[in-house]
Amino acid sequence: MPITAFTIIYLYALSTGDSDDLDELSGYANVANVNNDDLFRELQQRPNISEYPLIGKINYEPLPLTQIVAKTCQKEKNFQNLILHKLEFGLELTKEMGNIYSGSVFGWLAAGLEDAIAQNIDWTNKEALLFGYGSGDAAEVIPISFVDNWQAAASKVKFSQSFSDCYNLSHGQYMHLRSEKKLNGIDHKLNKQFVVKKIGTEERDDFQDAGIEYYEYLS
Repeated sequence: MPITAFTIIYLYALSTGDSDDLDELSGYANVANVNNDDLFRELQQRPNISEYPLIGKINYEPLPLTQIVAKTCQKEKNFQNLILHKLEFGLELTKEMGNIYSGSVFGWLAAGLEDAIAQNIDWTNKEALLFGYGSGDAAEVIPISFVDNWQAAASKVKFSQSFSDCYNLSHGQYMHLRSEKKLNGIDHKLNKQFVVKKIGTEERDDFQDAGIEYYEYLS
């Protein structure tokens, strides 16, 4: 998903760029055997996807040509080395993370920063774009820039250390933990961690917290 999203965003950025960018986009279109003018028009359109279910287009692909070009680009060595290489920071660390939903993009940011520091890469005064999306119809897109001495602040996160206190669960333990919320023999005591103390249920006219998680810090 991140690779697909990044590729499509990159192609869109090319379609809004200068003559060199447009030439690069045209090159990708040619490799994918897609008409460049049709691809450009598709990237410039603004389909209202929220209307698709109302007009019977629930499974309709809004960017079919872009998808074809994106898949072709991802197989090209030059595109992998110059473009997709940007996604490699933190990749190995995030494989240990799994899907933490709304926290995934920030987990990857923390992993990427730790990875860059380990490789002695300095991003001071560089700009980056964070984006994350899931199976819904919304996304988070956050432009960021790296200030002086960003490494000192980033080093305090210690993303990799968050996996030091982990357990390998059997299938039975996982099922009990998932369905019955029971530890089932797992000897684990929470310490210096946040836990969900309760989930709100109120739906009054003057106050609503239904589904809202209330956290507690255990010291």
